[in-house]
Amino acid sequence: MKRSFFLDNLRPFSINATYYGNGFVKTSAAREWAMEVFHRLAGQEQKFKELREFFDPKKHAYHVTMIANYPKAQFYTKQGLLSSKTFDLTNCEKGLIDLFWLPKHALSASPLGCQNLQMDDKYITQLISRKRATEDSEPSIEVEIEIVEL
Repeated sequence: MKRSFFLDNLRPFSINATYYGNGFVKTSAAREWAMEVFHRLAGQEQKFKELREFFDPKKHAYHVTMIANYPKAQFYTKQGLLSSKTFDLTNCEKGLIDLFWLPKHALSASPLGCQNLQMDDKYITQLISRKRATEDSEPSIEVEIEIVEL
């Protein structure tokens, strides 16, 4: 089983900007970004339900593909190099994975949470992430979640 999620007009968020210096308190920018993610996922909760109902931790694991889409003008500099406006992929993965997986986010309705997968992300055995330039005028994020046999 495979389900895809599209988060339009949303730029990835770097884990480096998620917490204040002590590492325990989220920044206001991180909280706002999470609410934007939940707002966009609110209409896609049926997909989460289907994934939750199908998944058996004794039989299955998750394979995840994440794609950060940036408009070409943000992706490249005038010299044709990769722009610093695109985040390091590994800095973007964990925050988004937590919003899609962690049960604590299912305790609130949008925009403070959503009925996500509601389980530990330890069941992810493959994570592929990409960033790419697009012809679109706004950034977006694509997430594909596939349930595979162990």
